[in-house]
Amino acid sequence: MKTITRAVYDFMDRRLGLYANPFEVEIILDERDAISVSCQLPGERTHNPFFIELEFDSDTIEEFVSAFGITSVRHMATIRPLLLMELYHQGKAVIFSAINNPAYNYSLHFRKQHNIILVKGTDNVEETVHEPLETSKEYTAYTLQHYRLAGKS
Repeated sequence: MKTITRAVYDFMDRRLGLYANPFEVEIILDERDAISVSCQLPGERTHNPFFIELEFDSDTIEEFVSAFGITSVRHMATIRPLLLMELYHQGKAVIFSAINNPAYNYSLHFRKQHNIILVKGTDNVEETVHEPLETSKEYTAYTLQHYRLAGKS
């Protein structure tokens, strides 16, 4: 195992697989040594029953280290939401939008591919979004529209 990979593993292991940095970016190491990174959209806050965040998932620590340019565990404290937004625009991260209704939870994953936004629901069917989405309010409105079309409201 490379030195930086081992250092990241040890850092996360000492924290029982969960680290939230000063910029409210959460990093999770799972039992398969995969790492996920998540945070709120930069400058945006959502309120119940809506939930929206940026997510980056890697299958390995090496993939995480490469995607974020980690050369020291100190770099994990400097990962900002804007970096995750850049990864979203590159097609490497997704925006996860959900409605947490007590009777029914509904979620969508948005991914960019060549300046086109693709959306996937729990049915794993991916389709193209035909309207511009930029703010958390726009992603939430799109999710709510999908939720209503699915007959959940």
